[in-house]
Amino acid sequence: MSVINSTSTKIIANKAELKKVLAKTLTNLITQKKWTDKDAAKELDINQSWVSDFAKGVLKNITIDDMLDLFVKFGYKSELKKSSIKDMVDLTLTKNQS
Repeated sequence: MSVINSTSTKIIANKAELKKVLAKTLTNLITQKKWTDKDAAKELDINQSWVSDFAKGVLKNITIDDMLDLFVKFGYKSELKKSSIKDMVDLTLTKNQS
């Protein structure tokens, strides 16, 4: 396997894991609101099938950008911080205090 293919595979795996975490968190937020799939779709202005897909882990048609937009609709903001230790980046989603 070439270095490029190995790197590409790692990137794809990392994105897939990030999508799973974001989807699970969005599903938890929807559950906390006690919304049905139909309610969530209406409140978030998305397709009802997306809500169902989050819960099932079917994420091929949903982008990370789409999911981050949904966090904004829930009142969250994102913040990226570059850590000086090991050159890592942390993504933090925090609830707006308004």
